Amino acid sequence: MRPNTHTKAADTNEPGISTSPPVSRRALPYPLSLEGEGLSEGEMNPQTWTFYYDSDCGMCTAVVRWLSRFDTRKQIVWTAIQSLETPPQGLSHADLEKAAYLVCAPGDNHEGFFAFRKLLLRLPLLSPLGALMWIPGAKLIGVPAYRWVARNRYRISGCKVPGIGGQTNSRSIPD
Repeated sequence: MRPNTHTKAADTNEPGISTSPPVSRRALPYPLSLEGEGLSEGEMNPQTWTFYYDSDCGMCTAVVRWLSRFDTRKQIVWTAIQSLETPPQGLSHADLEKAAYLVCAPGDNHEGFFAFRKLLLRLPLLSPLGALMWIPGAKLIGVPAYRWVARNRYRISGCKVPGIGGQTNSRSIPD
């Protein structure tokens, strides 16, 4: 099996990196239920993927709410990065603040454009749109476009800076 070039692998012996899935205190709109799945605590359902997003960003939250409506099979756990105590295996909090991530299995992490490209194929009604993202050359436009939007998401959506009254955030996330 060829390794995924869009995956960040982590050494599980590295201090501070948890080998268990992250603990989510707040997920949108339906958390992964381990009941009846034959899974013990700490195991990830192989049929369920987790999408990590910035809930402090109005645009990000709106996109997740819209996408979650198309998750008719309830195969995606929509998790706000602000709810995590520990980031997923192979990722840091800084990674999660920079871009959205789709985790398909422990260590199988897809960033930004590649996360959306894979996610859309998993949502039956949006899979034709996802297929367009696999056309040769699509990533030449998609990757820089995603990075620009991610860097400017607070300005685009008029998000508030967490903990600072009603001022809008004019910062960009560094590349």
